[in-house]
Formats: sequence, structure tokens, C-alpha cells
Amino acid sequence: VLFRDASSLEELHRIDTLFLDKTGTLTEGRPTCLGIQPASGFTDGEALRLAASVEQMSEHPWGRAICDRAAMDNVTLAEVADFRAAPGQG
Repeated sequence: VLFRDASSLEELHRIDTLFLDKTGTLTEGRPTCLGIQPASGFTDGEALRLAASVEQMSEHPWGRAICDRAAMDNVTLAEVADFRAAPGQG
């Protein structure tokens, strides 16, 4: 759960179950991409290359995690044109 504003916190009263992970997202405040599950017809490397290519200009924490993984795996990213961020939209 990423809280970007007070209204997100106000909606917590509707939650009856909360799942937490142990990847360090909560303790470090930074998600990490530990694995890749590609769609049928794609390799792990190709799925990572495509995902990181479209996320490379994003400031979203999950996008950064994908790009960090691609950098760690020495993946060459594709060029992206007409990128637009939509704050609060994921």
C-alpha cells in the first residue's frame, strides 16, 4: 500500500484484510523486483526488457524497482517516445 495523500489513509476503514510482504518494501520503503513471470510466448528477459523500457522514465516506486532489476541484469532498454506520467494514477 502506497499512501500519497490523506484521502488514501481515510479509506483504510474499509479494509478488513491486509497482506504484508517480507521483501523490505515496508522496512526500506522501496519495492524490489525479485522475480519475473512472463506471459506465454515471452522469455523472462524479453518481459523484463519491455516492462523496464516503458517504466524507465517513471518515478513510480514499482516502475523504479523494475528498472533497477533490468539494470542489475544488464538489460538493454528500448527507446520510448511520448512518455507522460499521470501522478496518482499508478
